[in-house]
Formats: sequence, structure tokens, C-alpha cells
Amino acid sequence: MPFTWPIRRCLAACAGFLCLTMPSGARAAAAERVQVSARLVAAKTAATVGEPLSIGIALSIDPGWHIYWLHPGDAGIPTQVTWTAASGVRIDPVQWPAPRRFSELGGYEAIGYDGALLLPASVVVTASASKVTLEGQVSWLACKDDCVRGSAPVKLTLAVGGKAEETPDAARIALALSRVPRPLEASEPFYLKLESRPSAKPGETVPFTVTVGPKDVGTEVRLEAFFLQPPVSATVGREQRLSEQALRIDASLPAEGAPSAGTRFADGVLQVQLQHGGQTLSRFVLLSFPTVSAAIETGSPR
Repeated sequence: MPFTWPIRRCLAACAGFLCLTMPSGARAAAAERVQVSARLVAAKTAATVGEPLSIGIALSIDPGWHIYWLHPGDAGIPTQVTWTAASGVRIDPVQWPAPRRFSELGGYEAIGYDGALLLPASVVVTASASKVTLEGQVSWLACKDDCVRGSAPVKLTLAVGGKAEETPDAARIALALSRVPRPLEASEPFYLKLESRPSAKPGETVPFTVTVGPKDVGTEVRLEAFFLQPPVSATVGREQRLSEQALRIDASLPAEGAPSAGTRFADGVLQVQLQHGGQTLSRFVLLSFPTVSAAIETGSPR
């Protein structure tokens, strides 16, 4: 979804620009304090013509540093991945696992990743060959006390045909895919209600309530996180309703443009955690927030 950075984000993102314009000695010293390494990995040792193969960009981020999500919050620059076109190969865009929040200087809230990150994607070999080489470029802004721009090429050569065995990275790719926010499905063991009575005037506050509850008795449900993308001014409150949990989101409509029926001004990512029979299920749900009054229920209590 296209988005425009608010002025405060542009000001905060200048930290990355300042790192690029500071004296070379200071910039070199800053660069030495952060290391973000990147490599391209695959779930199997070989590709099969016409069949999708899961791949991923594995990023390792030094302790104390973080990089940014596709929608970075109040400050920062999104991490970006570009693939190099190759004959006989089709690579899909990377997917974005659910991130977490970071508090930054000046009271800004950023959204991104720290530690280890894997951005999953899918590749299909479309023409016969003995091997294929996948290439791309990943760029980021890494921040701690200061910010440093960085980038790295990634490359992986795969055999085509023959025996394809799982690699040690297969489990990491599967875990990353499970953390990618997706629309709620009817088969989920919980229901979700989105209610709003928003103003249709640009720039005014829109109150939303998101309620989640279990479909079965004996299942506990908990809301773990909430993100809005693209970032909008939002205040999130929490309340308990018997077995349900609800989030109250006071969001601000964009000041530009006239909202109309059937449009949305933001997407939300909700982490739902359920506990039943000693087992825990964590699910990342993608929601769309409309610009007009809405009462949407996905699933129903049994």
C-alpha cells in the first residue's frame, strides 16, 4: 500500500542521512559498531522445474541494534530487497514476518527487527537447466545510539533436478512463514469482530474496537501485539470482556484526500495467542481498517 511519511518520521530518518554526511573517520567508527550480515538460503538442496521452492534472506543483526519493517513506524527507513532478473527463473517478492516495537530517542516508536531475521520468498525454475543462480540486494538502516545505512549482495546457486533434500534452513523458513500476517480464515479456533463509528472527515479521530474470543469453551485467548501499517497516529487501549479481549484503537484519518465507502486507510496486524489443553497457538492476523462506519465479524462463537 502506498504511504507518505509524516514530517516527524522524515526528521527522525535524518539520523541515517547524518551518518552518511558525518566525517569519514566518525562514519567508519560507527560502521564498525554494527554488523548486519545477509545470506540467501533455501529449504531444499535442489530445485525442480515448475515447482515452487521456499527460499529466504537470513539477516543477523548485532545485539542492541535493530533494522526496520516494511512500514517502520514513527522513524526509520524500510528494509528493502531487490532481485536480479535471471532467465528461466521467477522469484516472488519477500514476505514480512510480524515485527516488534522499539522506543527511540525523542519519544519515537519504531517497528522492526533485531537479532536474527529471515525474510521468506518463493522461487520457481521455469526452464530446464543443470543449475540456477539466484541473486539479489538487501539494504537497511540499522540503529542503536546512532544509525548506519548498509547493504549487501546475496547469491545462491542451486542444482536443478535430482534428489532434493531439506537443508538446515528449512525449519527457519517455515517458522518465518508462520509469522507472516494473513487474513483471518473461517477455520480458525477464534472469532474476530471489528467495529467502528468513524467520522468521514479527513484528519479526524476514528474510534475502532477489535474484539477477539475463542469459539470453544476451555480455550483462553490473549492479544499480544498490534501494529498499524502504514503508520497512523493511534492510541491503543485494552479491556477484558469475560472470555473475550478487546482493543480500543483511536486512529486518525489521513489529512489528505476524501475518504469514501469501500476504501481503507490502514492495515493492522494483530497477534492472537490461544491456550487450550496445554498447547499454545500464536496467529498473526492482517486486518483492513475502513474509512467509513463498519461492523465486520469473521467467524462466530459456537
